[in-house]
Amino acid sequence: MSQYNSGTVDVTNGSAVVIGNGTNWTGQLAAGDIFTVVGSGVWYVIGSVDSDTQITLTANYAGSTASAQSYTVVRDFTPLTGLPYPTKGDIETHEVLKRALLMLDSTPGGANIVPFSLEHNSDGTHKHVHADRVSTGTQQAINDGEVAADVLRLPGGTVTGPSNVTGQSLAVSIDQGAEADLAAINGGAGQPRFALTNGTRDLFVIDKTKGLAGMIGNIMSPLVHIPFKRQNDEVALSGTQTFTRASTATYIDPLDGLIKTAAIDTPRFERMADGGIGLLVEGASTNLLLQSEALDVTPWSASAATITPNATAAPDGATSADLLVESATNAYHYIRQSVSGLTVGQVYTISVFAKPAGRTTMRVNANGPGAADFDLVAMTASIGSVVPVSNGWVRCSFTITATSTSHVLDFILTNPATTTLYTGDGASGIYLWGAQVAALPFASSYIPTTTAAVTRAADVLTIAANGNWAGVTSRTVIMDFDKFGSIGMATGMYVYSEDAASQNCLTVDNSSGKGTAYFGTTPYPSTQAAIPANAVHRIAHRVSNGVLDLWLDGVLQGTGSVDAPAIPTTVHIGSFTGGLYQLYGHLRNLRIYDRALSSAEIAAA
Repeated sequence: MSQYNSGTVDVTNGSAVVIGNGTNWTGQLAAGDIFTVVGSGVWYVIGSVDSDTQITLTANYAGSTASAQSYTVVRDFTPLTGLPYPTKGDIETHEVLKRALLMLDSTPGGANIVPFSLEHNSDGTHKHVHADRVSTGTQQAINDGEVAADVLRLPGGTVTGPSNVTGQSLAVSIDQGAEADLAAINGGAGQPRFALTNGTRDLFVIDKTKGLAGMIGNIMSPLVHIPFKRQNDEVALSGTQTFTRASTATYIDPLDGLIKTAAIDTPRFERMADGGIGLLVEGASTNLLLQSEALDVTPWSASAATITPNATAAPDGATSADLLVESATNAYHYIRQSVSGLTVGQVYTISVFAKPAGRTTMRVNANGPGAADFDLVAMTASIGSVVPVSNGWVRCSFTITATSTSHVLDFILTNPATTTLYTGDGASGIYLWGAQVAALPFASSYIPTTTAAVTRAADVLTIAANGNWAGVTSRTVIMDFDKFGSIGMATGMYVYSEDAASQNCLTVDNSSGKGTAYFGTTPYPSTQAAIPANAVHRIAHRVSNGVLDLWLDGVLQGTGSVDAPAIPTTVHIGSFTGGLYQLYGHLRNLRIYDRALSSAEIAAA
């Protein structure tokens, strides 16, 4: 990611508190990032991010008290030693490089990086690990199940912590120059391996049962790496990266939770199911409901209820949400619209954003194919789902199968007993906004309409294969994803595809909800079970020695055969060749390796 320098700051001599003006620091900055007032040449480490407009440094500000100062915060650091580095578009880059060099120079041995190697004991049965890429204070995690004499040696130094343990895992802190003897580690049923870690992730994992093949090497330098974590991520690729979408499209901003609109050919980034940020990828879809935000105009009609337009702030922040209020009569209190253009037998998802205004429950009735009851506070549904959005808003959705080319949809208020026929009080109701009917088995991103149905175009991301293609003999492709649901079609959802004969592909959904890897001809491996929706998973395929492996969440799913397909010109990310069969979900952390990672590396990557 690039530096953060939006707004200005007020700094006070002798105080560690920095006040922001027009800043949005929550979610953008983190403790450990480094801060400077532009032109001062002095850097400070951020101790805490207190709010969007306040941070606290780990040391008092030594410069002069000043207001409305330009500043910048470095957020990029090397993974092993934490050295700051600049990215494209950053300012004060000479100062960032100066700080990194001074950090290296201030610690003997280059930040305590010392030699590291792996070797067998003289009897050929055990291994020694000598450090050449391990920092001072590195933790050695010794997993349950160690049974033999492995030694971690760093020239000179001391060892802190136990050298013997029975049963569960432990950590031994080893200073530079120390030696740790693990000879008496006795095992239970765990894996016979140990790891070297920099405190954040394992750098190497040594599995005694596999010898040198059990060592995890550098999995942090793939041929291609696209994080997909923030919209301003710089993507370093060999060749061209192209993102297209022939229409505008909405997304939920990952920082403020409001619904925003992305311009044509502009990628969208949202929170994934685990709270991380990823690239939103969807296929084309059409909202068949008209006047999705203006529920007081034709073709909407109300019965025993009134609609007050633009009554409160909608999920997009604009004052455009309408208020449905029940009448003081014994009746069904609802608004309705007849939706046409349906295909008999086709699956459709009905969705609407809702917020309590005296009533907390409602029913959506498709008058034939089915109905669903929603509790906006408990966030429960008789069928379908209730998903929180922001500022008290939720999105209610459920799926029907059309039995006619048109259906009347009723959005009905219900009383605390969830009864639809009751005497209203003339004041209670629900705010509604963003009604949608689309031909999908799940709710996709919201598509605004007025007097006609509107289609959101498909997201298409490609990279040039030249320089980014890993070949056919030895390769690994890994990425994280979530999906909104199962498309229920043999064509499925693709997260990776090469255009040469459409043979080299990776899917995360087919007619059974499973993922599949393709590399040339059959047989090809599939996941052992359907991949659950609305959860983040890591999928990988590996080619080695004529064998194709498929992995899900670090577990081998199956193997298949490999031939030698033609060299592609384009790689599609999040779709099939030609920009078809999109994911309908999110992607992040795509990595393409021009080698076959070991099984241990895939499990730990």
